[in-house]
Amino acid sequence: MWSKSEGDSVFDEPHLRPFRRATSSRPGTEPEVDEPAAEPSPSGEAVWDEPHIAHVLPPKRRPESYRHLWEERARQVSPLQRLAFFLVITTLSGPVAVVTTFVEHAVVGLGALLVMFLGAVLVAPVIEEATKPMLVALAVESRPHLFRRPAEIVLCCAVSGFSFAFLENLLYLNVYIPNPPRALVIWRWTVCVLLHVGCTSLTGYGLSREWRAAWDEGRKPQVGNAASYMISAAVIHGIYNASAVILGLFDIF
Repeated sequence: MWSKSEGDSVFDEPHLRPFRRATSSRPGTEPEVDEPAAEPSPSGEAVWDEPHIAHVLPPKRRPESYRHLWEERARQVSPLQRLAFFLVITTLSGPVAVVTTFVEHAVVGLGALLVMFLGAVLVAPVIEEATKPMLVALAVESRPHLFRRPAEIVLCCAVSGFSFAFLENLLYLNVYIPNPPRALVIWRWTVCVLLHVGCTSLTGYGLSREWRAAWDEGRKPQVGNAASYMISAAVIHGIYNASAVILGLFDIF
């Protein structure tokens, strides 16, 4: 076998040093104690670190935390991709909420007057305020890097609320209420639109606060932490619906 004085052996390769056992340089002497393995360099020493093959299998990049993963993905999103995301999510949020809401209306409409009242005051507000910002909430939790600042989340929710109100008014004033009075048309295009935009923006504000808190703490956003804002929006919506139903029953409006 090769001794130290005769030259380095194959076991002197950095990544094989832990397996090397030193031998004596003269017969009849006690074998030397095993030498401790060399400390790896910060970059690590392995066969893949050889200069002529290092490019074949580069080291795998592992994000140190969710914050680093968030930052890395955010850098990969171009302004055009952000614009496309904004257009898609605001365009789809309204129709998705409208379909869900009118399915609920069809089911509740089959019941008695009391059931219809409870549906308008309790069921409809919860469903509408949960479905209008639904796509935005999913994006906040699963794709937070697509937003650059909290205001974008509030804006997405506000546009989603407007989209819902626009489609709802088209259906109410052209399908459900033929030849509506002028006062009702004005009411629905002003008060109802402001109601939907305001309530959805309130939920968006809660989502934006959770997004900011998650960024500051370096963790994944949890939309459940913004549930209180959605509940508040549903309560405001329910009070409005109850007032509208009562006024309608007494032919006040």
